[in-house]
Amino acid sequence: MFQLILYTFVVNALQQIMLKFLYIISILLVIFNSISFLYEPSEIYKILGHMLFMPITGLVYGFLRDWQFGKIDQRIFLVCLIGCIGDGIIFFVLNEKGEFLQLVSAFFVHFIFINIFRNEGAYVFNIAKINILKVLVPALIVFFFFGFVLLPVLPNVLYFMVIFYAIEVAILVVIGYFRPVSENEYWLVAVGVTLLLLKDILYSYFFFVFKSNQHLLYIPFYIFNALAYFLIIYGIAINQNTNREVQEKISIKLILNIIHSLFKKKIKSNIFDSIFLK
Repeated sequence: MFQLILYTFVVNALQQIMLKFLYIISILLVIFNSISFLYEPSEIYKILGHMLFMPITGLVYGFLRDWQFGKIDQRIFLVCLIGCIGDGIIFFVLNEKGEFLQLVSAFFVHFIFINIFRNEGAYVFNIAKINILKVLVPALIVFFFFGFVLLPVLPNVLYFMVIFYAIEVAILVVIGYFRPVSENEYWLVAVGVTLLLLKDILYSYFFFVFKSNQHLLYIPFYIFNALAYFLIIYGIAINQNTNREVQEKISIKLILNIIHSLFKKKIKSNIFDSIFLK
């Protein structure tokens, strides 16, 4: 039993060290990828840098979840895989088709997030006062910007895809605002989906309406995107862990009861031996 407790302690300590290491790597990776927009390093470094962020985020999720592989866990790992491929597509296909494929990958990632939020119990409820704003504000922003500002200037290859994408983004944000979870888990994801919406609007405006190709503009867009995905995935992970706290408490209590039971049996055995074996 002592060996089990020691093993658990060592594993938890190593896991915390790995998590801190991955947090540092994530920050350094975002900094490197942001600088790469300015100084144009070797293309291979640029591609690898951008494709590594989502796998690193997947590792963070894995360690946070003690490498569980439930349905939601599998979907998050799939999100990280699709995100990794999507981040690399734009470098390999440098035209409208590349933008289309990247949009498709983002569409699938957002669809999986919506599915996860629904599995967490998110649904639009109690349409009154503040909850009306949670629905109307993102929906009106998406409808106005994508409908009146963006669609008239879009290339034909992106036209219908952007319509579907805009509807999905509105649903993603609204459902993200209605997750029935505790405060920390709620705000992490709420901020994440809000950043995704802002990033999509700003990116679309500058590159399709304003038509600016300044590399400097990519930096805030990339940081918004990276931070948004990290917050959403992190929020889902700790919500999953919160949902299993009861089992963890029971298991710890069970270990303590076993130790107590073994200790009592030892005492009883010693008393029995002293009475009957003398």
